[in-house]
Amino acid sequence: MRRYEKANESKAIPSLFSPLLLSIVTSPNPVDCSIARGNFSEREVSSFHRPSVPTPTIVDPQHRLQNELRGSERTQFQSPFDPKMQPRFVLLALPFCLLSFSSGEFPCPEADEILPCVCSYEVATNEVLVDCSAANTSAQIFTAFNDGFWPFTKLTEFRLDGFRQVTELPEGVFGDISFQRIYVETTDLVSVHPSALLSSEDDLERLRIRYSHLGGFPWETLAELAGLAYLDLVFNDLTAMSSFQGPSLEELHVSNNMIATLTAGSGMNEPSGCFCTSTLLCGFVDDNPISVIPYGFFEGMDNLVEFQCRSCNLGPTVSNGSLAFRSRSLESVYLVDNIISTIEPDGISGMHLLRIHFVLRGTT
Repeated sequence: MRRYEKANESKAIPSLFSPLLLSIVTSPNPVDCSIARGNFSEREVSSFHRPSVPTPTIVDPQHRLQNELRGSERTQFQSPFDPKMQPRFVLLALPFCLLSFSSGEFPCPEADEILPCVCSYEVATNEVLVDCSAANTSAQIFTAFNDGFWPFTKLTEFRLDGFRQVTELPEGVFGDISFQRIYVETTDLVSVHPSALLSSEDDLERLRIRYSHLGGFPWETLAELAGLAYLDLVFNDLTAMSSFQGPSLEELHVSNNMIATLTAGSGMNEPSGCFCTSTLLCGFVDDNPISVIPYGFFEGMDNLVEFQCRSCNLGPTVSNGSLAFRSRSLESVYLVDNIISTIEPDGISGMHLLRIHFVLRGTT
């Protein structure tokens, strides 16, 4: 196997090198998208250090003599960044975290009113969690939210996990209850009604529906989810991804589906026909039978950092305008394990490539 390197150019590659494994890296040290969105592990957090803050000094004239007798002319003022002070700040901040539910009313309904769903309140994090994993039908979930008395309507997390006979999230399923996070995993879910998520339109930040059987997704609803930053739809049965607007979307995961079609704009700056996600940092569409990335696909992705389409069906030719990136923040593009053999002169454009690796399979 021979590795070829080219820099700052995109030329046609002879078809005798087919199939071609392609990885484009525009930075020697690509940014991890999990770091780019501010989600750090404990290990990663420990590697960051606060900048040193000068410690101010206070000279109190009235007590100068006392200080001198103690062998010091100055009284030191402790910085709030001093680790010794941090526990005090945590204790002071804790009461403010609990203001949301400080009225004395427990934030969950009576347990028997929402069965088979279960509501729990985490005092330490001030979070209200609702788990409907024991539900066998969508009707049971609908009844829990629409017939039960909920003291508060703005909750933290909804969870549905496990292979039950819940095949859809119907219209109005959550009543007037909103969530910051909705997690659905390893279920028989097939469809989501376009309005099912709208009770959380002002609060939803993370939506995860994975390892299920979604055959379609209401992409048009994303425009109304003003705060949604993270969308994970991996390991479903999606066959197409339509153009959409995501005002706050930072991460998109649709890998391991059956997506063969990406619908995009005409490249003429038509907001209704593009993936208008100027906040998007990372897009992952790996392991889908995508043969062509349409012209205009990256039209609205002005801040994209990383794009992956590994093990798709791209090729044999990357046509002019196909990979027309708009982001000056782009660091890496991964197209390995495709059937690309030829890249037209403007097949990859709109970025300054620091390094390109072509890994050829089946040659010496």
